[in-house]
Amino acid sequence: MKRKLMLLAFAITAYSQSVTFDGNKDDRNEQDRAARAFYSRYTASASRESWQRPSLVISALNLSPSELMAAFGDSDAYFTRQMTGLTSNVYLVNSGRALDAATKELPFNVIPVNGDVTALKSKGRPVDTVFVYDTLNTIPDHVAFFRSLTDLLKPQGRVVVIDFFKGTPPAGLPPEQRNSEATVTKEMAAAGFRLDQKFESLPFQFFLIFKR
Repeated sequence: MKRKLMLLAFAITAYSQSVTFDGNKDDRNEQDRAARAFYSRYTASASRESWQRPSLVISALNLSPSELMAAFGDSDAYFTRQMTGLTSNVYLVNSGRALDAATKELPFNVIPVNGDVTALKSKGRPVDTVFVYDTLNTIPDHVAFFRSLTDLLKPQGRVVVIDFFKGTPPAGLPPEQRNSEATVTKEMAAAGFRLDQKFESLPFQFFLIFKR
């Protein structure tokens, strides 16, 4: 397992060093797409379990059979599919082609939601857990997004955030689209949430749980 992680880290670093941005929007978009294509080869590979550690993540969440969840991001429904057997229902929130790709042959208790927080609010059911996975780089205003989650949650609800450390995939993203756990914690605090739990068991990602 250590050898696989070392090889993955080496490949990511090598690719990151090969990517430069000249400030041209079209070039940046093209490089972003190339970076994500590079990263997707690893998320689709058999080695993903060795660094993603889904069993550990799901165990840490301590899900209950009555739990109602909403998953943002999780573009391939990797976690969503594994959590459905432990929860009541999971709303999988995404849009367009990303949602279409993720919703093929989903378990019966996964409810696709095409859109964003507003689309999920229309369902009218507050959730116990909001799961935000590898999607912060697509959200322009994190504080506004986190604040909008308040209306989705039950009073004792929680927000789970898993995203990549700086310098890890998707390789090639510009600096302004990078995240850190310290920044996310400050942004959550500005949105009215406090850090409840922090796990340091994922080699490439921070794993944080917030409550109000």
